[in-house]
Amino acid sequence: FKIQGSNNGTDWTDLLIVTGEGPDNGTWWSSAITGSDYYRYLRLLQTGVTSNGNSYLVIGEIEFWGVVKQL
Repeated sequence: FKIQGSNNGTDWTDLLIVTGEGPDNGTWWSSAITGSDYYRYLRLLQTGVTSNGNSYLVIGEIEFWGVVKQL
């Protein structure tokens, strides 16, 4: 999967790319996203099937932390 950012909802920038198995089921997982750019929109994009061939992504909770920039 990828976490992407955009300021117009059309053009997306990859902020984090997770390949391979990814996090284990039922575990907490976190990752830092570095950079100094600001984005109005964030999305999580599934880029392929799971390790057992399914086309679904299950998320129990997601949090994004950062600085809010006033436009």
